[in-house]
Amino acid sequence: MKVRLEKIKNLRLQKGWSQENMANELGITQPQYGRLENGENEFDFGKLTRIVEIFQVNPLDIIELEEQQVYINSANRGIIGNNSTYIGTPLSKEEIIQIVQEEVSRLLRHKSVGTER
Repeated sequence: MKVRLEKIKNLRLQKGWSQENMANELGITQPQYGRLENGENEFDFGKLTRIVEIFQVNPLDIIELEEQQVYINSANRGIIGNNSTYIGTPLSKEEIIQIVQEEVSRLLRHKSVGTER
């Protein structure tokens, strides 16, 4: 998975936000955010999920799936990448995108349920 850093930066600028605004929203310092946006450090899934929430964008607007063979374990719908010994049915890019979108939606619903208490 490749994070579209330029897209995140453009979304931030379109909103009129500084790096400090974004850092506050993500619960980190401005220098930490600057290193993320410049690609010196990597975004974790939680921060990417928060960015999707902030900008109300499709997760695939800010991430790009790498062109590689990916397999799915139909027993638990776990995605297994190239370095695995699992042999299964190769998925199309569209199927992978659908699985990623479903998982992000599930995580966002789970987070919403957890914060309503």
